Amino acid sequence: MIRQLGSALAFAALMLGAPHVATVATVAAQDSAPPPAGSDLVRVHPIAPVTIARGATVEVTITIDVLPTWHINANRPNEDFLVPTVLALRAAPGVRPGAPRYPAAHQVTLSFSDTPLAVYEGTVTIVLPLIAAADATPGSRTIAGTLRFQGCNDQVCLPPATVPVRLAITVADDVAGDATVDSSAIELAPVESGDAAPAPIAGFETGPPPEGGAPARAAPASDNLVGRWFDERGTGFAFLFIFLMGLALNLTPCVYPMMGVTVSLFGGGAAGGAGASGASGGNLRALPRAIVYVLGIALMYSTLGVIAALTGGLFGGWLASPWVLGGIGLLLLALSLSMFGFYEIQAPSALLSKLGGATGAGYVGTFLAGLMVGVFAAPCIGAPIIALLAHVGAKGDPIFGFQAFFVLSLGLGLPYLVLAVFSGLMTRLPRSGSWMDWVKHLFGVILLAVAVFYLTLAIAPKYVGWVVPAALGLGGLFLGFLEPTGRDRPVFRRFKWAVGVAAIVAAVLIVFRPAAPALEFGAFDEARLATARAARTPVMIDFAADWCVPCHELDEITFTDPEVVRAASGLVRMKVDLTHFDAPESQALRTRFAIAGVPTIVFLDADGNEVQAARVVGFMRPEPFLERVRLVTGGAAAP
Repeated sequence: MIRQLGSALAFAALMLGAPHVATVATVAAQDSAPPPAGSDLVRVHPIAPVTIARGATVEVTITIDVLPTWHINANRPNEDFLVPTVLALRAAPGVRPGAPRYPAAHQVTLSFSDTPLAVYEGTVTIVLPLIAAADATPGSRTIAGTLRFQGCNDQVCLPPATVPVRLAITVADDVAGDATVDSSAIELAPVESGDAAPAPIAGFETGPPPEGGAPARAAPASDNLVGRWFDERGTGFAFLFIFLMGLALNLTPCVYPMMGVTVSLFGGGAAGGAGASGASGGNLRALPRAIVYVLGIALMYSTLGVIAALTGGLFGGWLASPWVLGGIGLLLLALSLSMFGFYEIQAPSALLSKLGGATGAGYVGTFLAGLMVGVFAAPCIGAPIIALLAHVGAKGDPIFGFQAFFVLSLGLGLPYLVLAVFSGLMTRLPRSGSWMDWVKHLFGVILLAVAVFYLTLAIAPKYVGWVVPAALGLGGLFLGFLEPTGRDRPVFRRFKWAVGVAAIVAAVLIVFRPAAPALEFGAFDEARLATARAARTPVMIDFAADWCVPCHELDEITFTDPEVVRAASGLVRMKVDLTHFDAPESQALRTRFAIAGVPTIVFLDADGNEVQAARVVGFMRPEPFLERVRLVTGGAAAP
């Protein structure tokens, strides 16, 4: 359901900046290096034992390094089936651990999924309070427990791992205030403090290092539709898209009704007429003031772009915080209410006239009016600005931030340059009326939907896939049949009905869309395996687990591809559930087929022998996976 968000919200994300998680480059070749053991994924910085006074509290900062190119799930992962990172310690006589404070998670979009995952990577710090009782007996003791986590990279997940934790503590005889220990007094077996950090792994069959030998990394790339245009269409086309987006913002109900008042500031006259200020002759005297106005717009937005780029990861980290997501949602909710007439956010005409008056300060006033336009247009243009800010912040290039927002400003300001010279064109623009009120309500519905999207991401991300059909259904009902404007105009009324019906039908199709044909797997069975060998039928065995994200993506993306379904239809297909990775049955099959991580797909030929060249470890998209199937069935060779 979450994946439906990408396709159904394409236009809304384009215009209103709903965060759409990005993808990283898909790797196509395979390498033979085995994955590391789960307990090798983390290392800890140990320090001297902790001393705590009776009746005091000490905060111990546990610092963990996650192996490069890997991540572990956050303490609060985005999906219920994922295994969270949990530090659990038992109390010792007179000393008890408090609730650990986990760091904010990174929202990472991997190559096999459009859904962001909450993970820890690189250096991770967990703050653990230790509370000593006032009557604790002085002396040394050890608090023991475990650190449980699950590691994944861009292609494959390892089984959940649990490592023992021992915290050395000395209770002092005196009574003191609270303290903080600025590192870790933790030991994770079998790692020793003198060991060097482990070298990065070379990769996996489905995750080879890029050119140059550096290991592939699951790093977040573009996090919304704006970023995807840069990734998929190139810089030139993307800047054209940003320019057109700025141009389209003039049609929003926050900007369009004010165009006549704004153009009148330039001295060309809103009404215009024939002659010098008409549509044919032009009025070049108004052009300098219009340019100053557009430069004011450009300065404000370009400054925003540079600030977002300079903050870099900080801005991206803000957007990963549930509190920030909730704040954005509440802001957009407030802006959406202005679209329904609860209040107005609009520049007073008297203020604009004063700023642009024909005094010596006219140019300064016009420039200030350009600076202010973003404030008063916020109800309609705030969300696409957030989308572009998110991409600029992720890129972290101030020059790019300036360029992107300057291009957006040029698109937003171009109509004013044209109308300043040919002010008579104002008389040919459609007048605001009931249709504009309906458009305003349309923007309100979209803003409300995006606000709910952000709030759902912050509060209950697993339900975010229901935002689109709910917005289409309820929005179509309101805009098509309940919204009161234009009822006295038969043509416009029928247009509203058509829009309402189309939106409701789209919502129904999203919810009740029939499932795509997919490969069906039976449970692993020795009798079926023997029968397939006797019939000289190739076998496909899928090793998966409930906590494995790329396993789910294989089921939803690769195993639903029509070509893959057709090519694998002649194979005997079986699935081995390794959710309980250490169960005796799982261990036996893992040893028998040399399974180190999931997903792993093993192909057996007609004689029952594995086709080693076709083995798949990790997520693989349909096209290369199809080549593996054809290699087993006698088709084209695998790459």
